[in-house]
Amino acid sequence: MRLLLVEDDPTLRAQLRAGLSEGGYAVDEADNGRDAHHLGAHEPFDAVILDLGLPLLDGLSVLKRWREEGRTTPVLILTARDSWHEKVAGIDAGAARDLFAALGDDLGQGRWSVRLQYKPLIRFIWLGAIFIAIGGAIDLFGAINAGRGAWAVDAAHFAERNGLFIIIALGESVVGLGLAASSVDLDVSHVLALVISFAGIAALWWAYFDHAAPKAEHEFTRLAGRDRGRFARDVYTLLHYPLVVGIVMFAVGLGVVVTHPGDTLDVVGRVAVAGGPALALATVTAWTYRALRRVTVERLVAALALLLAIPLGAELSASGFAALSVAVIGVALVTETMRPWPATASS
Repeated sequence: MRLLLVEDDPTLRAQLRAGLSEGGYAVDEADNGRDAHHLGAHEPFDAVILDLGLPLLDGLSVLKRWREEGRTTPVLILTARDSWHEKVAGIDAGAARDLFAALGDDLGQGRWSVRLQYKPLIRFIWLGAIFIAIGGAIDLFGAINAGRGAWAVDAAHFAERNGLFIIIALGESVVGLGLAASSVDLDVSHVLALVISFAGIAALWWAYFDHAAPKAEHEFTRLAGRDRGRFARDVYTLLHYPLVVGIVMFAVGLGVVVTHPGDTLDVVGRVAVAGGPALALATVTAWTYRALRRVTVERLVAALALLLAIPLGAELSASGFAALSVAVIGVALVTETMRPWPATASS
C-alpha cells in the first residue's frame, strides 16, 4: 500500500515514516501544503496522512482542493490540536469520517495512536456485539442438545430454509463484489477480476446445490423421530455454521481482488481467497458424509490444494491467485460429476 505522509515537523515525519515503513507501507513525503497538493493530484496513493498546520497551504485547503478536483483518496487528519470544530471542518472537507490521529505527550518516543470519535456509539456497538455473542452461544448450545429427543420438524421446510441461508450468503457476496467494483475506475484488469470472482461464487453455489443438497434433503425426509432431530442438528445446523463462514471469507478476499487485481495479496488476503473456499468445501464434504455416507474425495483434495496455495502463491497477482483458487474448485467439481451419486443413502 502506498501512502502520502504530509507533515512539516521533520522529527515527527521521520518517526512516522519509520513506523509505517516497518509496517510494510511504501511512504512518500511532503513538508508543505503546496507540494502535498501536487503529489496528491498526480500520484496514485492508497491513503494520505495529512497534518493541518502546514506552510504555504494549510491542510484543510489541500483537502478541499483534492475533493473539488474529484480526488477520493482516503485522508487521515493528523493533528496535535483537539478542538471539535477543527475535526468537524476536516470531516466536511472530506477526511475519513470520524477518524483522527490524536498526538499526545508521548510524541518524543515516536508513538501515536488513532482513535474514533463518538465514543457512546462505539460502546453501543460493543454492547451489541456482546449480545450477539451470547445469543450465538445459546443458539449453539440449543443446537447441540436438540437431537437428544424427538424433534418435530418438517424436513422439506427445514432443508429449504437452510438452503436460503446459503443463497443469502452467496447473494450478499455478489452485492459485495458490485460495491467493490463501484469504488474504482474499471479497466480491463478490474473487469477480468470481477469475472473471476463471479465464477468463484458460482462454483460455491454448484458445490452446495448440484448434488449434495437435494440428496441430503431426500435422506432427511426419509427419517423420523429422534433420527430426524439428530440429522437436522448435525447437517443443517452445526455443519452449516462453518460453511457460511467460508463463503463470507471468500467474499471478503474477492473484494480485495476486484479493487486491486494487479497487486500481490498479503497472507490475510490469501487466507480469505483460498482458505475460505477450502473451509466451505471441507464442510460440505463433512455434511455430505454425515447425510449420505459418501466421501467426496475430490473436494477434500481441492481443499488441501487451496490450503497449500496460501504459502506457495505469495508472488501471484491478486487476479492470478483468485483464478487459481477458482480453477481448483472447478476441476474438483467437474471431476466429481464423473462419479455416479447413489440414488439413496442410509444415515
